[in-house]
Amino acid sequence: MSRYEDEESKLIEYLINYGDNYDDRIKDFLVSRFFDPKFFKAPTIESVRSYLGLISKEKDSYIGYFEFLKENFDLGVNIGEIGAGTMPVLAKYIDDYQQEINKGSIEVYDPLLAPRYLGNIILNKRLFEGETKDLYVARAICENSDMVINIANQKNKPFSVMLCSCIPKGYPSYDEWQWGLLDTARKGASDEFDVDIKYLNDSYDDKHPIIIKTYKNKAMV
Repeated sequence: MSRYEDEESKLIEYLINYGDNYDDRIKDFLVSRFFDPKFFKAPTIESVRSYLGLISKEKDSYIGYFEFLKENFDLGVNIGEIGAGTMPVLAKYIDDYQQEINKGSIEVYDPLLAPRYLGNIILNKRLFEGETKDLYVARAICENSDMVINIANQKNKPFSVMLCSCIPKGYPSYDEWQWGLLDTARKGASDEFDVDIKYLNDSYDDKHPIIIKTYKNKAMV
């Protein structure tokens, strides 16, 4: 079986399991662009390719973000992922790890979620409504990044927000958006936290900044 045939077979099986729960427009995009390398970094496609094991672990930025979270946070807690996308593969990696250590939970929020069941993940096919969690996580949620930061600060909780490539309305440049979010995060954080911008390792080919708020003195699992 050729590589294309293998990928096609896995995509067909995926669509049998989850395709009916996709918005038609998003499903058309997934199917029509799935094999085009120009679209491999589109979240709708990249998340599925990651879920199906079609990206090497050394280059998979979802695995990279999970490893980043594991290095910087205690993941054996109650985690909320906001804007998880159609396939919440980041939450899957967190859930797998939590089952391994037998600690914590992961709850995701997105109106476009495709799976109805996925491991032990608590799936909410709706917008996030400000629920309290021990850790807030987000990836590429555009103008909603500041919402996650503000809620985490209001509840005095840590967070990790990986930015996307777009520039939300009201910001003249990407740098002003990025540094504006960092300033918001720092002004709203209590003294028990550090706030910083970090990045994934270069091997993952993802240069998006990650704004994190971590406890200054708290042991991790």
